[in-house]
Order: sequence, then structure tokens, then C-alpha cells
Amino acid sequence: MAHPNEDLVRRVFDAYSRGDIQALLTDVSPGVVWHVPGRGPLAGDHAGLEAVRAHFARVAGLSGSTHRVELHDVIGNDDHVVALHAARAERGGKRLDLNALHLFHVRDGMITEVRAVHLICTRGTASGPSPPGPHQAAWPDMTAQPALRGPPAWLRTARRAAR
Repeated sequence: MAHPNEDLVRRVFDAYSRGDIQALLTDVSPGVVWHVPGRGPLAGDHAGLEAVRAHFARVAGLSGSTHRVELHDVIGNDDHVVALHAARAERGGKRLDLNALHLFHVRDGMITEVRAVHLICTRGTASGPSPPGPHQAAWPDMTAQPALRGPPAWLRTARRAAR
């Protein structure tokens, strides 16, 4: 049986996947801070519901509304939830393809803080590495990161311990 906070985060990802940002925000505290790493236009500490809504609008705008997430796993307890996912977008024939995790802080059934951690970006294709594309404007500091093959050792250990 999943922890209720895991179900909460799954609802958030489901709402995002449907493009229903209003439904997503119903599970988010008005005082939320959503931290996004990097130096591009998406990076920063987005404080409050309107700032988070504006952040998602920027993601849609920069990706030509093609940004999609594929949830891989959710692990949670009374205070924290970790969601592992892939993020993909395509615009102008260029691709963004990265693995990421989000660390959610939860209090009284509401998400109070989120930290995004991007693990890899722009995997190569059969013809070689993905060429530079529009995603570099949004994630300029992530295009040179090496690919991560499978979950990190600490996560594999945590999964085994949770079973």
C-alpha cells in the first residue's frame, strides 16, 4: 500500500500530464517554494502559487507546449516524497530528453516545497549526440552533463530497504 503522500505526488504528476495546472495547484500550499536549478529562464525559486503557475506557463512557452513527463517511481514518507521521472520536449526538430527527480516537502497533506534535480540532459540519438537546440536557452547549463545509466546506487539501496 502506497503512503498517502506518494498518492499526493502521483496526483500532481497526473494533473501536469493532463495540462491541468489548476488541479495540480489544489495540492500545493499557498506558501510553496518551487526550486529549479540552473541559470536559464526557468531557473530560480518560484515562491507562491502564482509564481509556480507562471513557471509552468514559461515551460509551456519555451517548449512550444510539447513538454511531457513520464513518472518512473515515487517514494515517500510523512514529510518527504521523491519522484523520479523523465522529461521530454521537442521544438523545431530539436529534442530535450532528461531524467530528473523532484524532492517534495509535505505538511498536513499539502506540498510546501519542491526541489527539482536534473540528472541528465540531451541523450544522443543513433546518429550521435543531439544537436544544440532551443532547449539550451531554457537549460543552458545542463547540455554537457554525462548520461546516467539507471538509478544511482543510493536509490537502488533505498528501494531495496523499502521493500
